[in-house]
Amino acid sequence: MKEKINVTDYANIITKALPKGILLNTFADDRFNSMVIGWGHLGTLWNKPTFHVYARQGRFTKGQLDKAGEFTISVPLENPDPQINKICGWQSGFNIDKVKEAELELVDADTIK
Repeated sequence: MKEKINVTDYANIITKALPKGILLNTFADDRFNSMVIGWGHLGTLWNKPTFHVYARQGRFTKGQLDKAGEFTISVPLENPDPQINKICGWQSGFNIDKVKEAELELVDADTIK
């Protein structure tokens, strides 16, 4: 479910969910990819909310980030699906279509591609 939120209202929830794994989502070359991450920085820069992510060289996600220049994060609030974490956390986008394998339902973003 997509819901517009004020990120600062959810900062504590996002920070607590991060070590358990949230999804870093990218879209480039007509391919969507999602990777489970347990690291990142949530903050404010010039009065705008920011989220800094890190992806290792050689990862499919790193190439996607470089091409797209933008990303979204998805934070499971209740009862995260272990199958999504298994596929998006252990499989590479180089080898599989994670949307198909994890049966993800994609929803268009409002402000980015």
